[in-house]
Amino acid sequence: MHHVHFLGTTGSGKTPTGLIPLLEQLMLPADSSLIVVDLKGDSLELLASMDATNTRIEERTKQRLPLRIFSIENGIRTFGFNPFLTKGWLQLSFLERTDIIANSLGLNYGLSYAREFFTSCNSAPILAGNISNPDAMSFRQPLVDVERNLRSKNPRGLMPEMKRSSTHAWYTLSRMAVIDAINVTGPRIEAPDVIDHRINLGDFFTTPQMAYFKLPSTTGASTSPAIARLVANYLLTAGKRAKRTQKVYLVIEEFQRMASESMDQLFQMARSLDIGIILANQNMSDLETANKGLASSIEANCHWRQWFSIGNLVELEAVTKLFGTREETEYSTTYSDKGSSTTARAEDVPRANISDLQTISDNPNLSILHITGPHTIHVSKSA
Repeated sequence: MHHVHFLGTTGSGKTPTGLIPLLEQLMLPADSSLIVVDLKGDSLELLASMDATNTRIEERTKQRLPLRIFSIENGIRTFGFNPFLTKGWLQLSFLERTDIIANSLGLNYGLSYAREFFTSCNSAPILAGNISNPDAMSFRQPLVDVERNLRSKNPRGLMPEMKRSSTHAWYTLSRMAVIDAINVTGPRIEAPDVIDHRINLGDFFTTPQMAYFKLPSTTGASTSPAIARLVANYLLTAGKRAKRTQKVYLVIEEFQRMASESMDQLFQMARSLDIGIILANQNMSDLETANKGLASSIEANCHWRQWFSIGNLVELEAVTKLFGTREETEYSTTYSDKGSSTTARAEDVPRANISDLQTISDNPNLSILHITGPHTIHVSKSA
């Protein structure tokens, strides 16, 4: 029931040894839903695991769970995923919609003076577009309104100095608008049932099913992380409105690639909406670079953390502290003409030192598991 965080360098085994066995065990009862966001996307082992699990479910229940695949790679067939069709979206206020769009597209830079100014420059035209077209059903519709507003001599909600700095928001929206798969709004001649079979995040709370988002960041450095954040933020939106009858697991591989200023709210809200988050990335320093508050939020909210390898000294020292200390007594004997005397001195020493952790990291059959809860803290080496 708690969030999970797997860490380990490339080739350390966090996917085949950590993610895949956990996902298979979670999904085999067929009483929950699974969404996998793969920001590495260089192999299909997670998708293959989902398909294999579905086969085992079918052997037991005589029925497979729906498994939908989304991709923005050229030439690959995909299911549609239009976040604007998420249940509850139109019931949000204009400000809430603006914040979700801006946060998802990476247009929120933080709260310091300069950052907040440019965040406001990005948000203002999106807010004006939402007000102009409150029933917009895809990114293409607010893009038209934002562009029209920016071209106007008297743009709504924009001071002259803000207008000059708002073109980045327009450009970011335009990138989203060219992707057919996230802008489907009606039946198409070549695929008339595309809307009926789209990835509908609200349904994941009521009907067991699976979705796999193949979003390799190497070929979509800006677009893939933005779509990943859309999935996460709109899943929260859907969870607030859905009649939740089951748990939804959200798995994010290479999470650091979508980390942004606003992602910490994901962990604060998810559990109350029956969403379990399972993250995988290489190390904590990746997250601290993107957002120091996010790293702290993960440490506070992920009660299962497992290191399959530790690649830098800072994290080695941090994990050493998790093991705590033990009391060690050192004896010393002094000799003289009158005889000898022995003294004892007690001191606290680390239960595991950096050399110990490096030995564990180098062993493919060992990992370090840290489990916390309301009443227990446990650190162990696991085979």
